[in-house]
Amino acid sequence: MLSRKSRHLIAQRIFWTATGRLFIRFVTKIAQRWNYVVLNRSLNSEVNGEYWLISLLPPKSLVIDVGSNRGEFSENVI
Repeated sequence: MLSRKSRHLIAQRIFWTATGRLFIRFVTKIAQRWNYVVLNRSLNSEVNGEYWLISLLPPKSLVIDVGSNRGEFSENVI
């Protein structure tokens, strides 16, 4: 088994190269897409489920917006 120092030196040699930096950028983009698409952590109301939720509300529903931003969700409910 490699020591911590050896693993660290190997990682430095791999990732501190042009190819390593490109790989890191690629992994970062995939991680961002994973967060937005799979984990649904997007702030875009058209894809994060807010509009879908509004479509499920019965007419004349009482909706309380607790104020996490500027009230766009409440505006869309009306």
